[in-house]
Amino acid sequence: MRPADWLPEAGAALGLRTFPIPLPLPAVRFGMAWHPRTDADPGHRWFRDHLAATVRAAAAPGTS
Repeated sequence: MRPADWLPEAGAALGLRTFPIPLPLPAVRFGMAWHPRTDADPGHRWFRDHLAATVRAAAAPGTS
């Protein structure tokens, strides 16, 4: 879920207003880091894979 999906309602409930950013911003790059001992852990690998897929899907063109 992107902030644009929930921010208008949450902001209104708190009496806040939002404004467009008045300048172009570069894309933000994200990364993940974990302790080496969890690198081969199946559960941790599953979580990392699903988290990465979810972020990629949310950042894909046409999902705004």
